[in-house]
Amino acid sequence: GREPSGCARHVQQRRRRRATTEDETFLPESAQKTYDEGSKRVEEELIRIMLLHWDAIPFVFSFMELTDFYDHDFQLIATVLYQLYQNEARTEPEDLVHYFKDPHIVEFVTKVGISEAQRQGISTKYQKWAADCLAKLQRLMLDMRIEEINEQIREREQSGGDTTELMERWQDLQNQRHRVKADNFLPAQLDS
Repeated sequence: GREPSGCARHVQQRRRRRATTEDETFLPESAQKTYDEGSKRVEEELIRIMLLHWDAIPFVFSFMELTDFYDHDFQLIATVLYQLYQNEARTEPEDLVHYFKDPHIVEFVTKVGISEAQRQGISTKYQKWAADCLAKLQRLMLDMRIEEINEQIREREQSGGDTTELMERWQDLQNQRHRVKADNFLPAQLDS
């Protein structure tokens, strides 16, 4: 099934809360950095997939929203791809550079369009590739939430409080993480 489709919205809410809530337990800086770096790598893969496979755009956006792209450059590229798709303006990867002014983005889009000539081999597997990325993103989000609970458990233990409820939440998140599979994001006929 497609049960994790809310994953992207959870990531989005988590990121917004992280930026706006002052009294929430925050992640240790190292865990936050690990999440941000992992998230950026996965977002880059999703952008590559959408640049190379027009049909991947609606597939990715059936699970994500534009604001779920945390990296500013990738959000900009995703926005252009999404708008082109919405307007049914199919564009080849090498022609996409004309939609960007930032030299880093132009270089990235150019590199993907030119250096990914092997795309013939993955053209029919873009959904599996994207599903792998979506599962990684969901696991990263769950890892971040697990780390938050770990921090709350440590604080509660230091203050002599009861950790039973937090331990149950921690176990529930661990169980959710173990159930995350790329196949959860794929239509039934592609499961293999």
